[in-house]
Amino acid sequence: MGQTAVTGISNNVRVVAGYARAALTDVPENRFSRFAVGADGPVVSNHPAWVVGHLSLYPGRAAGMLGLEIDVAPPEGWEEIFGPDSECVDDADGTRYPAKGELVDRFMSYQSRISEALMGLDDDALAVETPVERYRSRFPTVMCAVDFLLTAHAMLHLGQVSAWRRIEGLGSAM
Repeated sequence: MGQTAVTGISNNVRVVAGYARAALTDVPENRFSRFAVGADGPVVSNHPAWVVGHLSLYPGRAAGMLGLEIDVAPPEGWEEIFGPDSECVDDADGTRYPAKGELVDRFMSYQSRISEALMGLDDDALAVETPVERYRSRFPTVMCAVDFLLTAHAMLHLGQVSAWRRIEGLGSAM
């Protein structure tokens, strides 16, 4: 049997999770929610805590568009600190963002759950018009929206973690 759109997206969600695990495993807890420090001081850019929390919002958005009833809803308050309109801040005292373990565990769990749930669908579920009006001009179908949100969008932000790693002296995760 050939690959379908849902199996392709599901596979790519697992690829994202694998790359995220590699990029995050050796990040020290005490640096996880801090701006990277370069030769000229702190680099104001998204740090791993914000990236992982932000990406944890999107399996729930995808599940909603697909009508899936799976447990991928972020905790209360996460939209405010991780949503697209939030600002990533240097969390020097470690009080703004959840701990590394909670963030990474939740993200990995959500990736696994949405990947598995996708496999229960057929491609017809992806062919419908995007129900989120603000996405519709860029992503006319659910397939376009879900694929972007769970894969390209995720890798864009994980690229920020890659740059953060280099500045911090951790090197490549690959």
